[in-house]
Amino acid sequence: PGVPATTAGAPPTKTPGTGSGLTLLLVEDDAVVRPALARMLRKLGYAVIEADGPAAALALSDEELLGVDVLISDFAMPAMSGRRLAEALSGRRPGLPVVLISGFPPESVAPDGPGTLILQKPFGPDEIDAAIHAALGREGGRAPRP
Repeated sequence: PGVPATTAGAPPTKTPGTGSGLTLLLVEDDAVVRPALARMLRKLGYAVIEADGPAAALALSDEELLGVDVLISDFAMPAMSGRRLAEALSGRRPGLPVVLISGFPPESVAPDGPGTLILQKPFGPDEIDAAIHAALGREGGRAPRP
């Protein structure tokens, strides 16, 4: 725990998908959910940097963070919520689009700012792909860079 499980050196997915060219930071503290979700995202063509919790995500270098197009984070984690993590990262990566994933009822986890979306668990590849592109604000677009 606390050490990022990065996969930036992994070979890119061979099948071009809607995520081609986009890099995601996936923050999920569940050791079963995180690799399964990372595999799903890679099959969609995204490059994925995995972090096993907020501390691992915050430990990323500024250079690594600058290369991230979208933050995908679990909403409820023991040390820090996904919302608080997004706030903490926004100082280092302004304008970073955020998709929070949650098993809580939708009314209890309303988004609180532009570029933040809530995706209810369970979801499939089409739903998360659509949420990522909606967070980016344009289909197939790249996140704004500072």
